[in-house]
Amino acid sequence: MVLNQFLHLRQNLLCELPSSIGLLTSLVDIDLSHNRFKTFPESIIKCEQLQVMDLSYNQLESFPADLALRCRELTSLKFDGNPGAL
Repeated sequence: MVLNQFLHLRQNLLCELPSSIGLLTSLVDIDLSHNRFKTFPESIIKCEQLQVMDLSYNQLESFPADLALRCRELTSLKFDGNPGAL
């Protein structure tokens, strides 16, 4: 059985994700850059093995304060190009 470890959905004009994304328990890399997310897609927090998350160049104003606690395996977070990026 092939496990889905990578999900690259950049430049798809997405503004939300289905909650079923959280069922991808073996997901380690998600690229949601260059879309239209205005709020952080909470469903990806359930992907406990996630190591790389790219949310750059969306319209995100903020990120969960406890993101590092909830995504313990996360080693790379890209969020430049968002209004909420510092």
